Amino acid sequence: MLRPTGIVNDDEEIIEKMDASPGPVKEALPLTRKKDGSFAENGLLMSRENIDLVSSYAADKLKELGGGILDGEIGMHPYSRKDREACTFCPYGKVCGFDKKLPGYEKRVLPEEGREEILEKMRERCGGSV
Repeated sequence: MLRPTGIVNDDEEIIEKMDASPGPVKEALPLTRKKDGSFAENGLLMSRENIDLVSSYAADKLKELGGGILDGEIGMHPYSRKDREACTFCPYGKVCGFDKKLPGYEKRVLPEEGREEILEKMRERCGGSV
């Protein structure tokens, strides 16, 4: 069976309505119950408040990036984080022209941050309106 990946609302009632499969493993959701009945932490459970925050942040970021594209901003700003780089998975490498050997072509180094630090930055950006 195919199970979706992504964020799952942590409300027990919602989880049960989405997937009423018996036993410790949810068939339709990427969740597994521990012996005490709680869900094993896999980073996918999120409160409704935080889901709303992520949604608001994404909408805000989309407006910002869309506005930049409409203003002609199409610069190359690939990221690197630990041992991962955006260029590794990008199918446009042969046509984009990014060359880290040229001056001005630096990758954005993303910091190692946990969920709470990222959510706090989102709250700050959204003005705590969520």
